[in-house]
Amino acid sequence: MLSASKPRADVSNSEISDQWKGGPRCQIMEWCSADDVIIGEGEFCSAEQSYKIGRIPICRNAAAILVKSFVDVEAPLWRPMPTVSTLGQSVGTKIAWQFDKLILDTELDSLTYNKTAASSVKY
Repeated sequence: MLSASKPRADVSNSEISDQWKGGPRCQIMEWCSADDVIIGEGEFCSAEQSYKIGRIPICRNAAAILVKSFVDVEAPLWRPMPTVSTLGQSVGTKIAWQFDKLILDTELDSLTYNKTAASSVKY
């Protein structure tokens, strides 16, 4: 079993499921629309650039979210995966999403993200 304080270096954050405690609720907006259209709901996991989903870092201005529900089953993912390409297929899965296309449940969570994102930006 992996230790909560020292995860193995070769295992991505998203693969250590016994450490996940849940995150704040967030609403998912359509990434390819200029309008703010809510297409699903999930739990915010992380906005750290180094956070990995399937061994791929989520990068700057992105967030990892756990998809809980959807409004539009055919809504395309911002970063499709080989076996998952729509929001409807991603329920119960962690995905990367543009941070500016998420609405976090509370302002406090948004402030926490801004501090985390500002400290993780590298020029």
